[in-house]
Amino acid sequence: MTTLRSSLPSFRPAAALVAAASLLLLHGCGGGDPLTEAKKTLDAAFAAIQRGDYQAALDFYSPSFFASTPRDEWANTLQVALQSFGRPQSYAITNSLVEKTRGLDGGTYVALQCTMTYQKQAVNEDLLLVRKRGQDKYEIQGHAINTRGGQNAPAAAAQPAQP
Repeated sequence: MTTLRSSLPSFRPAAALVAAASLLLLHGCGGGDPLTEAKKTLDAAFAAIQRGDYQAALDFYSPSFFASTPRDEWANTLQVALQSFGRPQSYAITNSLVEKTRGLDGGTYVALQCTMTYQKQAVNEDLLLVRKRGQDKYEIQGHAINTRGGQNAPAAAAQPAQP
């Protein structure tokens, strides 16, 4: 799992006021809460997996993910995992971290730790979702399926640019 770091600038009342006003303007323009927006992508991918539509689920993964784990390999990994765990039932986010970065690879990164409940067992999964500057939706950039006993399904995770 990629660790995202955050540094907090010193507090400046005028800057805080400008930031708050910017957030209000962004919220009105569809720039809502990053965690809520990232969860929409996760919800849609999870629903596709529940239906057994792996190809639709893969459409929510980023090109960066498939640069390190080929699309067919990940589709096979999902199928093998579901054969072992059973059909997905639900999930709960147990931890999250949001990081905004600047620069050429800037964007908003949302790291999620989830407990996925399948028919046969619960499994911890780590996901990294990203919305790059200029994109309107989040994509899954990293995904690790952590089975009990320490065996991990193959995963892909790209390191976000540091601010």
